[in-house]
Amino acid sequence: MRFQESLLLVVGIILTASIIPSWNVVSYAAVPTRAGVLVITDEHAIELAAVKRGWLRLSVFSARHSEKGGRIQSPMINVLSNDTQQFFWWQDRDDVILSTNDGRLVLAENGSMWAIQTPSNETLMLSKALLTSVPNNPQDMLLHVQHSPNATAFGCGRLTNSTIVPSSAACKKGSAVVTEYGFLTSFFWSTDGYAMFGVVPEEASERRPSLNLSWTDNGEEYLWKFQDPRIDLYIAPASTMLSAIQLFWQLTGTPSLLPAPALTFVASRSGWDEPPSIKQAVTYFEQGFYPLSALVSDYEWFSQSSDSQLPPTGSVSFSDFGLNDAILPGGSSFLQWLFDRGIWFGGIRWPRLGNRQNLEEARSQNCLFGEGSRNINFQRRVCRDWYTTKLKADTEAGVSFFWNTGGNTSYYTYMYWTRAQVNAFKHHISPTTTTTSTSTTTTGVISTTASTSTSTTSRETTTSSTASTNPSTQSTPSTTTTATMSGVSIGPVLSPLIPSSSTDRMSTKKDVLNSTLLSQDQEGLDAFLTSTRKKYVRTHELREDLNARKFRNNTESRLFRGSHSTSLQIGRLQTTYTRRPFSINNAFIPGMQALGAVTTPGRTLSSWEDLEATAQDIVSFAMAGTAFSTVDIGGNSPQSISDTLLARWYQLGIFTTVPRCNSARSSPPHFPFGAESPTALAAIKTALNLRVQLLPYFYSALRSQHEHLQPMARPLLFDFPNDIHVQNIMTQWMFGDALMVAPVLSEDGQRTIYFPEATWCPLHLDDDIINALECIRGSQTLTISAKLQEIPVYMKSGSLLALQGLTTTAPVVLHIYIYSGGDASFAVIQDDGLSQDGPVVITSFTWNNDLLVLSWERSSSILDKDPKHSHPSGAKQSAYSNTVRFPSPLYIGEYAVVQATLWQNGSAPVKSYARNIGASGFIDFSTHQNK
Repeated sequence: MRFQESLLLVVGIILTASIIPSWNVVSYAAVPTRAGVLVITDEHAIELAAVKRGWLRLSVFSARHSEKGGRIQSPMINVLSNDTQQFFWWQDRDDVILSTNDGRLVLAENGSMWAIQTPSNETLMLSKALLTSVPNNPQDMLLHVQHSPNATAFGCGRLTNSTIVPSSAACKKGSAVVTEYGFLTSFFWSTDGYAMFGVVPEEASERRPSLNLSWTDNGEEYLWKFQDPRIDLYIAPASTMLSAIQLFWQLTGTPSLLPAPALTFVASRSGWDEPPSIKQAVTYFEQGFYPLSALVSDYEWFSQSSDSQLPPTGSVSFSDFGLNDAILPGGSSFLQWLFDRGIWFGGIRWPRLGNRQNLEEARSQNCLFGEGSRNINFQRRVCRDWYTTKLKADTEAGVSFFWNTGGNTSYYTYMYWTRAQVNAFKHHISPTTTTTSTSTTTTGVISTTASTSTSTTSRETTTSSTASTNPSTQSTPSTTTTATMSGVSIGPVLSPLIPSSSTDRMSTKKDVLNSTLLSQDQEGLDAFLTSTRKKYVRTHELREDLNARKFRNNTESRLFRGSHSTSLQIGRLQTTYTRRPFSINNAFIPGMQALGAVTTPGRTLSSWEDLEATAQDIVSFAMAGTAFSTVDIGGNSPQSISDTLLARWYQLGIFTTVPRCNSARSSPPHFPFGAESPTALAAIKTALNLRVQLLPYFYSALRSQHEHLQPMARPLLFDFPNDIHVQNIMTQWMFGDALMVAPVLSEDGQRTIYFPEATWCPLHLDDDIINALECIRGSQTLTISAKLQEIPVYMKSGSLLALQGLTTTAPVVLHIYIYSGGDASFAVIQDDGLSQDGPVVITSFTWNNDLLVLSWERSSSILDKDPKHSHPSGAKQSAYSNTVRFPSPLYIGEYAVVQATLWQNGSAPVKSYARNIGASGFIDFSTHQNK
């Protein structure tokens, strides 16, 4: 069958070849290469090549450097030798054509003209010129890409040192540059239907924060400017921006899974040497019932002073590594104290050294940028290994992640720096194996496991599936906070969830649904665990967690803290999993998404203009393929900010990948309890509670991004490609494929919102309201007025939303909100939250809008793979996959019961009773008359 398909493809190529435009040219020789065909002219050589699925490559270099073709070795490109897709090439008269299943490249006129075509021979781009030189600078070359008159480019990134919000996300120029104020990339997608990504040799970037590569749109052409000797232009036919981003991740690396503690709330601050101390702040969080999963400190965590004023020779007394006892009293024992409360610790790092002995060691290995520099050259393998070794004191002491800043010493510093840190967690593991009280074990052996997406350079291994293993288990008491949204109360979801009397639980209709309700007493919980033990294996710890409502094993926390691998042992089965990587970085280089690198806009000030610019950063970063984003809630101005601005910043920040506050050294901390106004305090707590309640939705979006390349944060252009109005929407976005957020960005509470084509229902969290739900028809722009405690968040009709309550009372209840208007499905994913490739529990919910029935099935495998965008590691199965835990705060085990609420436009919500999830089940709303 494969031979017949290939034969038909060849026949089709021959039949359609005559349709391809032909120009009168002088014949030239075409030489086959491993990945395509090489055409050598008098001055240049041009290679047309196939890459991995979806991508083609046009390489231009000097004829004297032609050799046998091949791509530039770049850390941004994740292509293995066996990834090249099947291709055909042929010469028709004076044209050379390379064809794959995804597209074609055509070269004509002795290499002076070229075209991009679809497999069906549709021409996406026809350029009447290929190469020209820049006047008065013959080393600078221009590669010409003709575009249609109305073509628009997106995805070039954004520099964040400006509060000017443009009217569109469109790009008129691009470059490969990193700064402390954002980044630009050499990637873009054109509305003409293709994506492009430019790469030049790495050596030229060693001492500068940019590549010798840029492009501009002169109104007729995209002009790629580069310097001899060569450029690789990766090209992918892509009809939408969403497909372009998915293809971009396939080329540069699959976004990693982040550890669960990164998703709840991170409190960062410059100036922990001033009150409150870390311990005092943790106490305030706990007493106020504010969620907290991680803390970040500036340089004071490893040094008592900054190194910014040190001479090139450094100081003998300065400390580059280790823990500062003044900030972290007791060092490792203090970090253990944090871990016992489910709190990770991360430290800000700069890519330079201040200790004289360390400088001498680094200089002796040629690991600094010149004689007068203290900055480390991470592009050299020996320097990365040296730095990894030096980080041993940090990672073994319990530091869980790093926030990297100042990496604009060279273009690739952030990427290679992050690799060195990932390897620090990978290699610094105790060689002992310790077993917890029963059947969960963590191991200290060094793991070199990697998926087939691993790229190897020299002897160093870089993988997109390196993961982290630190638990963040926190039992946080619930709190009741009431706010309003469009006149509707946002209050506690559980009040109560399960009727106390079994006789009132179900109607006669529901008795035939085989769904057993759980009572809140211990006898009901024991019965549930016993009845489901055969299908879902639960360890003694999980049972203890459900009963005690928290994780109590401190030994396990210590083991997870510094480990690269986690070993789950049940009976005779033992499986080792890889640690999820996680870091925060002030810039982005394509490929860093595979290293768990979360991008922050950099040094943002504290004003309403900066808040609006921050919203635009989120959209621009997503279009550039960052996969993960975080913002400085509150900004970094030296002075204090108003309570209203702080509250609105929190409402924006909870809809990023990593919600995180930050503050300048001279300003008061922007902690959630820092506001003075009771109204602002209530608004901030409401926002953080909403984040916690939405964690099941956010976490499933994270898994979908990793497994199916479906972005978490999605500019409206991703989901509504045919709506020209969304190209100008810079401050609202989708999170997942169903939830749209439009944060308030002005002091008066006014917000203009564009509603794309769909029906949009405001998100209410109190499903006991009696008011009728009022949804909004799409394709219109409305201006609303939002009170301080109101967040404009909307759900698309015909979708499902998964939430959890704010209580830790067992059994754990999963809430499913059904927004009628069409059939819908959603998969709730649970895993240990720490390992990259560990077992998962999947509860797949399906809503039949005609029958008004919600059904579900629970399985224990990795998400089904999309054939087109599958993860290279493939599907994994485990008979013991249900023995997993979700260690994020407020999670106490796998969900035991489900409760659904039906939201219909023009009607009051209808809430079901809580049902045992079991292996499968359903709720029939067609006869469900009571709540």
